[in-house]
Order: sequence, then structure tokens, then C-alpha cells
Amino acid sequence: MTRSQWSTVLVGTIVSLIALSVSAALPPKRPANVCIESGGDCPTTPEPAAGDGIKWHPGHYVYLDDPLAIENLSERRNRHFSVIDSLDAVPAVKGINIHIYWAVLEGPTAGDYASGFEVIDSYLQELESLKTPRRLMLVINERLFGEYDPSRIDSILPAYLFTSAYNGGYVTGADGSGGLSLSARIWEKPTMDRLIALSQALAKRYDNHPLFEMVGFQETTFGLPGSGFNLAAYHAQLNRWFDASKKAWAHTQLRLNANFGGSDATMRALIDHSIIGGVVAIGGPDPELPLPSITRRIQANQVFRGDTGGGRDLRGVVAWVGEQQGLGLGRRYTQTPELLFDYQYNTMRANYMIWQHNDYLGGDEQKWDTGILPFIRSINGKIRTECPTAYRNRCVTD
Repeated sequence: MTRSQWSTVLVGTIVSLIALSVSAALPPKRPANVCIESGGDCPTTPEPAAGDGIKWHPGHYVYLDDPLAIENLSERRNRHFSVIDSLDAVPAVKGINIHIYWAVLEGPTAGDYASGFEVIDSYLQELESLKTPRRLMLVINERLFGEYDPSRIDSILPAYLFTSAYNGGYVTGADGSGGLSLSARIWEKPTMDRLIALSQALAKRYDNHPLFEMVGFQETTFGLPGSGFNLAAYHAQLNRWFDASKKAWAHTQLRLNANFGGSDATMRALIDHSIIGGVVAIGGPDPELPLPSITRRIQANQVFRGDTGGGRDLRGVVAWVGEQQGLGLGRRYTQTPELLFDYQYNTMRANYMIWQHNDYLGGDEQKWDTGILPFIRSINGKIRTECPTAYRNRCVTD
């Protein structure tokens, strides 16, 4: 052999010996199958690569409940930053949850994410500036709740959607139960393709950011009469979003903001698909109410804990996000923070508890400064911190 050939053989031999040595030092792999469903074949979950950690910072988070739109961006951001600054005195609160309309995250031209990056960067910088940095959860708003004003549409959704390529881009109407008044056509593939691209762009920039804790978009419930909405198509597109996003967000939890959607079996299938092969937290915007004698049941909550029959209890298997918005703080029901937290902690076994920064609903007990925050302090931010079993010991807490 020539000297060059001998060098190649020698290098290959050394690399092989090192690989064998490392392999021998590693513990044996756990079985690749994690059985989520109660019957049928056990779905296969790929074994995570060594060192493939997931950011894991369970605790109490404050929901800054004014979604960021282009028309109010400066005013609402300033108000949010004021709340963030106040968290320096509240070590029991781990971070914030913000809703940002799609038009803020992506400009009028498809693929223009510069303005969205600037907004998210500013929040992360503000959170990092605290004596103890806090974490960020992001909800992508692709629909509007409340009164619809046609002049606001460019502030809610990116203008490129309003073309025939996206079937006009959105639908409007009046959902008498939840106040939904406008939505992007999220059950159609061209529109979901753009939300997938947005998720991938965000992941490329923020997946490795230590303060970016979780990302998802709006709740599974959808009701706009006459909109042409199709539930099966919607769930198929949600599955596509999660399939693509699980590949893009290697170190960040996704969230299925689940509450209602079709039959119990349909909801169970949606949850099961979202959590297979990735790290996805489950939990929608409200608890079951009133407490302690519940009459308003929430389908996803029942399915998650295996109360509907034919499904596995997922508590402790995947993460649960308990969220408390206005429904329960004086809108329709008026509950104490103690009862609301007891439900999420003991019934749902929550890892994350999101509280609305409420300053207008209910009485003193229901408002952030006089009721919710003192309660969080009184329990010293107690929450369930065990790494869910489906996360396979990948939780990284530093």
C-alpha cells in the first residue's frame, strides 16, 4: 500500500475503536415503543438521540391577555413589558404566555418573518433582563374572538392570504358560544402549508433559545356557521402541522390547545397523533366548571385522563397545561384561585399553570394583584415537576 492508503486505514481503525469504546460506555437503549393507545398496535416512537434534551421549566405562568396585533403593537407591548418587569419581585412565577396574531409574525409577503422575529426577540430580551430570567410560551393567533371589524383584517392575518391561491384566506361569522368571529382557512392545505412554514422558521431561530419554552396555536374548538369548515379536514391539517413541527422543534415543547372537537374517539385520535414521535404538551384554555360540582365538562380533559372509555390515562405520561382565562374568573363563573388550582393540580395533575393577568373581572379574589398572585405566593409556586414518562428522561431544567 501507499503511504496515503496506510493513513486512510489507520484513521478508519482509530475511529472504529473510539466508536466501540463509546458504545460500550453508554447504557442500553430503552425499548423504542411507547404505547399511548389502549388497544390495537402500539405506535412506534423513535428513540431520541443521546443528549437530545427538551427544555422543561414547569410552574406558574402569567397570560398577558391582550393579543399583539399590528394596530396596537407598541401600546400592548409596553403594557406587557410593565408586567414582565414586575415579575422580578415574584420568584414563584416562571414566565409568560403571549398570543400574537399571524400578521405580526409574518408580513404581507409570504416568508417575510423579520417583523415577527423583532417582536419575539424583544420579549426574550425583556425576560432575560430580569434578575432571574423568565420563560416564554407563544400562541400563534390565526383567528379572532370578539367583534370583527373589516378594517382590522390586515392587522390579524398576512395580506398575501387574501387571494384565490388561499381561497380568499379567511372566513367570518358569529359563533354565539365562544365569540369566534374570524379565522384563517386552517382546514385547507394551502393555508396550513403557510402555518407549517411559519413554525419551521420560528424553530430555526428559537428552538435553541433557553428561554423559549413552548409553542402552539389556537384551541381545537371551531364554530363559524356557514363557513364551510370541515372537522375531519381540520384534524388532518392539525396532524400535518404537528408532524412537521415535531421535526423542526427538537428541544422545545409543542402544545395541543385541546378542548372540543367531534366525538370522544375523534379527540382521542387527535391527541394520540400529536404526541407520538415528539414532545407535545396537552391542555386548552379553561378548566371544567363550576367547581367543585362540575356541570360544564370539557371533552379533551376527560379524554386526557381516560374518563371517556377506551383510552389510556395520560396524566404523568405527557405534560398537561392548565390554563385559566376569564371563564371562571367572573365571566359566567366566579371561582377562587384555590379551587381552580386544586382542579388542575389534583384532577389534571398539571405541570404548567397559566393564569390570566386579570384586572377587570370578578372581585378581589379573582384579580391578579389581589387574588391570583397572593395565592401563587402562598403555595410557593407549587406544581408537578416530574418529567413525563413519554419524554424519556429528556427534560432539561437548567
